[in-house]
Amino acid sequence: YRERTIFRDVQALPAAHALTIDVANRKVTRWCYWKPAPEPLVAGMDDSTRVATLREMLLDTTRSHLISDVRAGSCLSGGLDSSAVVGLIGKIWREQPADASALGDRFDTFTSCYEYAELDERQYALQVANSVGATPHLVFPSASDFWDSFGQMAWHQDMPFSGLSFYAQWRVMRAAKEAGVKVLLDGQGGDEVFGGYAKFRYAYLASLARAGRVGTMAREAWASVLQRDLYLLDVRRGYRYLPNRLRSLLGVDSLLQRVLRADWDTAIDHESTPATRWWKHATSGRRADGWTTMQAVQVEDILVDTLPLLLRMEDRSSMAFSIEARVPLLDHKLVEFGLSLPDHLKIQGGVSKFAVREATRGLMPEAVRSRRTKLGFAAPDGRWLDGQLRPMVTELIEGSLRCERFVDPAPLRQWYRSPASTGANPEAYGSLFRVLALEMWMRAFDVN
Repeated sequence: YRERTIFRDVQALPAAHALTIDVANRKVTRWCYWKPAPEPLVAGMDDSTRVATLREMLLDTTRSHLISDVRAGSCLSGGLDSSAVVGLIGKIWREQPADASALGDRFDTFTSCYEYAELDERQYALQVANSVGATPHLVFPSASDFWDSFGQMAWHQDMPFSGLSFYAQWRVMRAAKEAGVKVLLDGQGGDEVFGGYAKFRYAYLASLARAGRVGTMAREAWASVLQRDLYLLDVRRGYRYLPNRLRSLLGVDSLLQRVLRADWDTAIDHESTPATRWWKHATSGRRADGWTTMQAVQVEDILVDTLPLLLRMEDRSSMAFSIEARVPLLDHKLVEFGLSLPDHLKIQGGVSKFAVREATRGLMPEAVRSRRTKLGFAAPDGRWLDGQLRPMVTELIEGSLRCERFVDPAPLRQWYRSPASTGANPEAYGSLFRVLALEMWMRAFDVN
């Protein structure tokens, strides 16, 4: 996610950049106003001081993000980051109620739930909400409502989006509006800043190997296996982090390759992707900027890869319902401090986001703080596309498609009619969804 958009002659400003237009002189000036750099103070602290400082910074940023003259609440997925935010709000609400006056007479939390056990985290969300005395609002996204909202989402998002996980966020924002909440705090950024993704674990292992710390590397790798981090073992499940040519060789995107009219090899040739940038950092030597390999991958994730997309989606989903989304974990001072924490305070004994877990002791139920499972942006893409949405999807792709300039519908129709589409792998349904999202975007913006 850099400057390119799907609109011709329209570019996005990169992260942490600003632009000034001098109308009189017809001059456009663009500059970078912030660039993360290692925080020297962190290097001089011992680990206990780092954790204690992190806790105070988390409270400070949450307190400042609660300043509002309209009603505030919080998203709550049940994961560590949103639970940390809710726990921090709860502590401020109990001990310094004047600083949490924007909550009003109750603390509203909003959680997306599914009736599929493998996708549902409400048990954790309810534990957290109950522990701080919050009023939980449970939202149940449905296939039929998604289809009814698809065109509206395509218009508000400005660009095609990649999956149904963003619909869950859409429903949460809608529920907040219906409840009269105007400001929603969220845990966005915790994974990027404090080391929550599997790719950071790989980067840490690469750093340990390069430093000759083979014993520590072996222990961390084995601990990851014991934590059931199967991305270390199963290449196909870690497809997000594969270079495009290896994805092609393994057939990860086979359906997408068949339906795209562009030459696949040409399309991916020399393309800069999260995978290629990860390999660049993981195989580089000592860095002049002072970052470790993991920290460099984190910076890339914050400025280019994951976070800009997630923030764009959250901003547009919230603004569609006149909600102001706030992300306290992305306060720039907290980001600089979090990035500068040593690698072993992000991943330790196979446990990710170690420093945050330590800094939030007592702020949430222990079962949530210490949980190792992670659903991330889980959504029932395959279930719905293979089931409840099949009649609607069939009607759409069997008809006239505006996206035929870019997509050959014949192999897509053939695949969706065949038994092979029933119970297909997630990547195949992901490819189908991308075609649907492109089509809905073209219709929303009346692109011929």
